[in-house]
Amino acid sequence: MTTPLFSIIMPVWNRSGIVRRAIASVGKQQFTDYELIIVDDGSTDRLEDSVAPFLRDERICLVRIPHRGVGAARNEGLRLARGTWIAYLDSDNTWDPAYLSRMHAALAGSPEIRTAYCRFNQFNRLPVLHIPYLWKIGGEPFGYEKLLEENFIDINTFVHARECSNETGPWDETLKRLVDWDFIIRMTARYPPLYVAEPLVNYYYQVHGDSISSREPIGPALEAVREKIRRMKKP
Repeated sequence: MTTPLFSIIMPVWNRSGIVRRAIASVGKQQFTDYELIIVDDGSTDRLEDSVAPFLRDERICLVRIPHRGVGAARNEGLRLARGTWIAYLDSDNTWDPAYLSRMHAALAGSPEIRTAYCRFNQFNRLPVLHIPYLWKIGGEPFGYEKLLEENFIDINTFVHARECSNETGPWDETLKRLVDWDFIIRMTARYPPLYVAEPLVNYYYQVHGDSISSREPIGPALEAVREKIRRMKKP
């Protein structure tokens, strides 16, 4: 089996009704040298039935683990990843067909760069009607001090060299929220990213009622990440 250029990690927990849309957006990529690692984080909604038709593609695999949260699921994906580059796609979001090809071209043109990200279309949900609508286009040029104030890099837009996580550490499995911000802070502190100023990702904010942002309070995670930032800034 040849080694893919990209390993795509997709954590899933009880998203059998929508995960197919995310997987299909991977299948539509113009750049095809990838593997997709779907990590079932202890789902109880017959997720495997939704995923099964896609497993005919030898580039796609499904791995099941006990339910431990998104950090543990992504760490399992990192453990299994074989690609040169790691990308992430959550089960309720999608990529533009040009996403991988654009990111690959940008990284190939800057061989010293080990991380990159792009802009994204953020969709919210209309009250009562519950219809997704394009609220804004997110993402901005990189600035580390700005990142320490708030996260403007969506994980679905972020790519890093596989070996980078060996230096910066795995996903924090103790955090219930803000796991993406914590991971990106640590990664970009050592490896400043390349900014691709195209919206190549569709991010659905609380469009689905079971999103983690609608289930978990943000306060404890915010304090935990800020404490990490304070420790990093100490001389």
